Amino acid sequence: MAEEGQTEVPLAETDKPRESSSPKPSPVHSPNPSSENFRSLILRRMHERNLKSRQFESVFRSFNGVVDQFQRQRRQRVTRTESIGSSRVSNEEVEALRLELSDVYKKKSINDQHLLESNRSLDEMRKRLEKITKEKVDLEVLRDKLYQRLAELETLLHKAEEDRTSARDEHLALTANYQALADKLQQQESDRIQLVQRIKELQEKQADFFNAEVDHHREIQNERIRKEIEAALAEDTNTYSELCPIGDDAPEQMGDILPVTCAARFEANEGEVTSLAWLGTDLFATGGSDKMVRVYRMNPGARGQIEKINVLAGCNQTVTRLDWDPVKRAVLASSNDKTARLWNIDSGRLMVTFSDLGDKVSSARFLQNDQIVAGSFDRTIKLFDARNGKTIKSFFPGSSVLDVAAFGSFFISGHMDKKIRLWDGRRPEPVRTVEMGGRVTSLDIALDQLSFVCSMRDDTLASVDIRSFVTLHNYGSELYRTSTDMSRCVLSPLQEHVAAGSVDGKVFVWQTSTTKLETRLSKQGHENAVQAVAWNPSGKGLLSSDKQRTVCLWM
Repeated sequence: MAEEGQTEVPLAETDKPRESSSPKPSPVHSPNPSSENFRSLILRRMHERNLKSRQFESVFRSFNGVVDQFQRQRRQRVTRTESIGSSRVSNEEVEALRLELSDVYKKKSINDQHLLESNRSLDEMRKRLEKITKEKVDLEVLRDKLYQRLAELETLLHKAEEDRTSARDEHLALTANYQALADKLQQQESDRIQLVQRIKELQEKQADFFNAEVDHHREIQNERIRKEIEAALAEDTNTYSELCPIGDDAPEQMGDILPVTCAARFEANEGEVTSLAWLGTDLFATGGSDKMVRVYRMNPGARGQIEKINVLAGCNQTVTRLDWDPVKRAVLASSNDKTARLWNIDSGRLMVTFSDLGDKVSSARFLQNDQIVAGSFDRTIKLFDARNGKTIKSFFPGSSVLDVAAFGSFFISGHMDKKIRLWDGRRPEPVRTVEMGGRVTSLDIALDQLSFVCSMRDDTLASVDIRSFVTLHNYGSELYRTSTDMSRCVLSPLQEHVAAGSVDGKVFVWQTSTTKLETRLSKQGHENAVQAVAWNPSGKGLLSSDKQRTVCLWM
């Protein structure tokens, strides 16, 4: 066979087992030893192996047939060679064997290719099986979590049912309690109405009592005056005097006169004197922490002589602001007892009490058409009817009111939020608003009603145009310090000067147009912080008051 040029394939190579041709057993999950015995485990694994190897059975069968045929041909060839010895084999047989061998190799190659593809398919199936197994494990974990979540939700549902039942029972109990409280509230409201009516009756009795006391004091005063007149008539004196004295006793020219000295110093209210108001050119009133409004007369014949002529009672707490109506001859006082009160200055009678306010009343002023405007710390401004004390309208600026000032049907308000607001009594919202440098403690409108002056807690004063709300001038000094949140300032009648008191007891006076500091009044004056100032309508005479019941008249 060697001379025919044929290459024999060693039997060892054909008989050598191929490791890659045998399928690898797939991993099998360990069974539960408690549910299967060892024999059933072996049978089950053999059954699984047969199922996995069945698809490769035909491949191995054909391969084994080819190998058997090849070995059979090989044995026949060896036998024929031995039988004939050195006889020559015909070329046709050799060629036939060569062709047969080629066919065998081709079949073997095809079978090898089939084996590789089968192995590849087997690997893919293994990977797919592993993936499915992993997904199964994940799904089982997810299932366990869902079962756990379901159990939690069932617990929550059960608890919610219990809570709903408890809430329903509580609702029924609260409904019954509410009905009982509503009945109680209705009863208390009825009691409140009766108490309010009783309070009104007591206030009327109190007013009658004060009026009776005023009448009694007036009768005593009239009796004293009558006796003085009788005594004077009994004297042999000339009762006539010159109507217009000349020389040093002649009246001085009217106008704004800059005060230079303290003409009179006296103690007025007990405690702080918080407000001053001129009731003409010779009368003035003081209000303070002793809850009283005291009326004094300045004797024009005797320089610096002050006479107390009346005491207006009725306030239950500190008087915060005074205002004067020359037409009605009435004085208005605001108080920390959440009210404002109106007295007749001639009779001393308490005329009206304005009580529809929720907190301390910082200021109250007269408005036109028999109206009163009052500002409170409850962040409201109210209009009242001066004839009966009823509330006409309420305004809500949103900040505590420290002072108000009125002209015509308009009024301005100063607030804790550093803003000044201009109001029209016919509109609910402010017409104009301007923000200043500090809390606005005081407001005073000029007689021409074109501008106003205000004092602030930043230790300055300012003059503001009413029409444009533009600051015209600023006033200040290194030594000036605003004394309190309700420290008052004042314009002179002809608007030539502006005055304010300082925490050191001095009264500062500035020139309005030039902002020049004209003078500081301190000699023989106050020893405590000055709270209020008031300029005589004639232009001659400036009143000031402090925290220790002292009032000074500067001339």
